[in-house]
Amino acid sequence: MFGSLKRLFAPWSCSGESRTSHGKYIYPIPAEIPINIEPESITHVGRDEFAIDFLIPEGTAILAAREGLIYEVVVINNVGGAEEKYAEFANYIIIKHEDDEFSVYIHLKQNSATIISGEEVKAGQVIAIQGSTGYTFEPHLHFAVFRNGETVKIRFCERRKR
Repeated sequence: MFGSLKRLFAPWSCSGESRTSHGKYIYPIPAEIPINIEPESITHVGRDEFAIDFLIPEGTAILAAREGLIYEVVVINNVGGAEEKYAEFANYIIIKHEDDEFSVYIHLKQNSATIISGEEVKAGQVIAIQGSTGYTFEPHLHFAVFRNGETVKIRFCERRKR
């Protein structure tokens, strides 16, 4: 694990607390991109069990799924592959939301961030481009919402038909 992502995996959790997000999130990909989710992933276990992999074309714009404060931006890496040795090279963005939930966007293109740490972001704002960095088998966005160090089931707003 790397950077602030380590801190999101707190060594404790609040038993009995709902494992569903408090806030509602929009899908972090443009509306014209079909929602295609990887049904099973070998990396979605334990505290990462509710993460979602959106299968999308390389170069797809990534959107903030909810307003918040940009907590951390790492977009310096330019390598990726289907071996675990690439995990430390994943580019990512973390957004902190007002209810202390954090949304995490992983596998971003090198130098593609359109925002900086400490900046306020609105839901639907482009924050980066998908780039297949890190440990990845195919182009996708690894998206998760964390609360108290664990992923939670994400409540999405209904997507409007075009």
